[in-house]
Amino acid sequence: MGILFLAIATVPARHLRNHSPVAKLLVIRMNQPGSPLTIGQVIVDDSKDPNTPRITIKLANITNLPIRAFTVRCDTHFGESTLSAWSLNNIRSRENCFGPQETRTVIMDDSNYSQPPRSAVLSVDFVEFLDGSRWGEDTYKSGDRLDGWRAGAHLEAESILRKIRTNGLELALNDVRLKSSDVILPSNVSAEYADGFRLGLDAIRAHILHSGDKNKPDDIVNELLQPIDLSERR
Repeated sequence: MGILFLAIATVPARHLRNHSPVAKLLVIRMNQPGSPLTIGQVIVDDSKDPNTPRITIKLANITNLPIRAFTVRCDTHFGESTLSAWSLNNIRSRENCFGPQETRTVIMDDSNYSQPPRSAVLSVDFVEFLDGSRWGEDTYKSGDRLDGWRAGAHLEAESILRKIRTNGLELALNDVRLKSSDVILPSNVSAEYADGFRLGLDAIRAHILHSGDKNKPDDIVNELLQPIDLSERR
């Protein structure tokens, strides 16, 4: 079966100082039967710079299941060439879980192109439900990235706890500040898992350095004992 596309928005041409008139940007959403998330309203703002469009996307969870992670994909076309970007969203608290029939807003504005894109195709690439089941092509290996992030964050939290109990809070925090860790990346993992693993280590370090009373070991220990995200909440 062929892939179907539905045009949903166009943006009028902009005129910037010292620039030629910019052709209007066509934004398209991919038709994805069976997707747990649907892409609704899309707003494109390229008024500041047509090479850096800001795309605001309305997503709806059309299932009866809560969602804890998802990835939106954007394929940007420049004539015969295409650049792809993605936005992986990991929801870490139950109160922020993407509930059934809810809508959310995702903003994609990190791309700075060398020329104004002609069109952008939006799609849902990956969904992870609260129960751990997954949906999607997962082109960008979001599942591996999440698995790596969670493993790295969990192991680093356990490592810091051991150091606090063995060497005291100050020495443990000093290792955190120096990014000194005894956590080792598992062998035979994908590059995406490894990326996620390193980000998980950094996330726990940053969280500890910016939360709790550094003079109260119990506060830091309590933070480290908290679930790292919804994958550890039952």
